[in-house]
Amino acid sequence: MKEARPARAVAVVMGLLAAFPVWAEVLPPAIGRISYGIATEPGEAVCTGVLVAPDLVLTAGHCVRGAAADPQSVQFFAGWSAIDAGGGPAGWGKAAEVILLPSSDSPGLEHLLQDVALVVLEAPFPVDAFPPLPIAGLEDGPLTLIGFARSAPDVLPQPALCRPVLTPPGLLALDCPVVSGNSGAPLLQWDGSGWRVVAVMVASANGRPVRSWAVLPPAPLQLRIGAATE
Repeated sequence: MKEARPARAVAVVMGLLAAFPVWAEVLPPAIGRISYGIATEPGEAVCTGVLVAPDLVLTAGHCVRGAAADPQSVQFFAGWSAIDAGGGPAGWGKAAEVILLPSSDSPGLEHLLQDVALVVLEAPFPVDAFPPLPIAGLEDGPLTLIGFARSAPDVLPQPALCRPVLTPPGLLALDCPVVSGNSGAPLLQWDGSGWRVVAVMVASANGRPVRSWAVLPPAPLQLRIGAATE
């Protein structure tokens, strides 16, 4: 049974979601919800983030830009299990620092390139229970989006398949719709042995075929992540 998990995870990437009777079996524990308090009611502000080092959460910049002066207001809940089985987040952390890129007022899509951030946690998550996900470049094939919804912040996220429509420098134009709360969610690809973070969801789009926009992790943040994982 243990050897079957990688094959079933590949099935997610292929779009065969029916092969997963319980998505929690393959939901990476590094993915979690970002909110501004321990108790979060439907409709309150939430985002999604992912551990890329034991004490670093990658997310969208607009999710935490207002908390830069008061980072401890940011909470990160990770390791979710099936709610219908009485589960929820297995781990919780509070931010100690928010690392932002300089904001941009550039017209068009250029401002999206700056809309990514790192949340530095007060204490690291244990690596054995919450293994961070590595950053990787985009490969051929679809991506998997896993993001929380503002309308149901305590509901286990379901995977969505996203396909790149355009790839302007530093960005991915995707064909998958998103909802409020998906901001900061990782776009993942399966490399045969594990999930890799390719991009961060930052914006919705109303056109077709482009339905959403994601940012490739920029070099300054990748350097910080690399230093934390050496």
